[in-house]
Amino acid sequence: MKRTMTFFGLFIKRLLKKPSFVLILLLMPLIVFAFRMILKQDSQTIDIALYTYDESKEIRESIEVLKNRKSTIGFYEAESEQDVREAVLTNRAECGFVFKEGYYHDLLAGDVEEKVMLYKNTKTTLDDLAKEIIFSEIFRKIGRVKLVNFLRDKNFYEDNALVSEQADIEKYLVEHYDGYINDGGAFKVVYTGNGEEKATTIEDALADNSYLMRPVRGVLAMFMMMAALSGAVFRAIDEKQGVYKTLGYTERPWINILTVFIPALLSGIAALVCLYIGGIARGMENGNAVTGFFKELGGVFVYILLLTGLANLLRSLIANEALLCSLLPMLTVVSLLGCNIFFNAATKVKGVEELRYLLPPDYYLEKTGSAGGVLLILVITVVLLALGVLNDRRKSA
Repeated sequence: MKRTMTFFGLFIKRLLKKPSFVLILLLMPLIVFAFRMILKQDSQTIDIALYTYDESKEIRESIEVLKNRKSTIGFYEAESEQDVREAVLTNRAECGFVFKEGYYHDLLAGDVEEKVMLYKNTKTTLDDLAKEIIFSEIFRKIGRVKLVNFLRDKNFYEDNALVSEQADIEKYLVEHYDGYINDGGAFKVVYTGNGEEKATTIEDALADNSYLMRPVRGVLAMFMMMAALSGAVFRAIDEKQGVYKTLGYTERPWINILTVFIPALLSGIAALVCLYIGGIARGMENGNAVTGFFKELGGVFVYILLLTGLANLLRSLIANEALLCSLLPMLTVVSLLGCNIFFNAATKVKGVEELRYLLPPDYYLEKTGSAGGVLLILVITVVLLALGVLNDRRKSA
């Protein structure tokens, strides 16, 4: 045990004496911090112009709500239809919507043809998203009236002998309709990240720009993977130089694993710092920092163990350090393309979803947020470590 701790200290000292490794450890948090500051400074909204000829109460209220939204996509009311056209032509607005006279009443009657004019430039891709936001807000107003009219048109009260209770029933429906709409139950966005599922309203999802920092987590996962694989290269070099010749039969497996574990551990500490500097660590968005810290710490730690098991097995199977080095860029490129870091290739290329089961970063991104995912990682880690140790002993027998 004493000699194992001595090797532990020597391995850390060796890495900290390498200027390139230390520089990477220091630069990663600084780069994430700088990126976060840039996002904070570049917080202007994408403007959508609105103008209405319809002065009905419902349309006016909808426009006021849209103007007061706090979101990445913002709305403002133009002075005229000509102002909308000029704003789009000069790129002051991404696109613009003009509501024709009588739009609300025509909408109630089911006549919506050519009642809203859309102005957009040829480069915009946000007009469809803007439509969803605008018409979901208008639906809040019209849906209440449509619900009441639907029951009247279907003779609901007459057919069920409820004419005397019609006023009370309609009052009840309107109150509960408003509550259901306003609590985000009708429109919500459900997305997954870090192995966790989150549900929020459209407004909250668009106001949250943390999705811009999500690729950082993927890059950190690859950084830890590269550090662990570099540990496998160190082990190959050490074995070639006869560093472990004096070790006993029972000590050797632990030292082999330790050689790979130390680089992954140091990179994991740097990654954990990056997550908090970037503001994307678990628990930071809801103020539950203490619980979130232990979840984040546990997620990083089990991922490091997984990388240790994988890198140790690869070294056990591959004796040539040059071949091990060649795995670093290859795994990096495949992980970038296969894992959902910058884009989801699985939606375009068949087989990518299955490929992810072979890529360590995906386990960190998708599995460390749940107890079942963590358990799966631990089971895989034990299998990988056992295979590596057994193969080493087979070769030395």
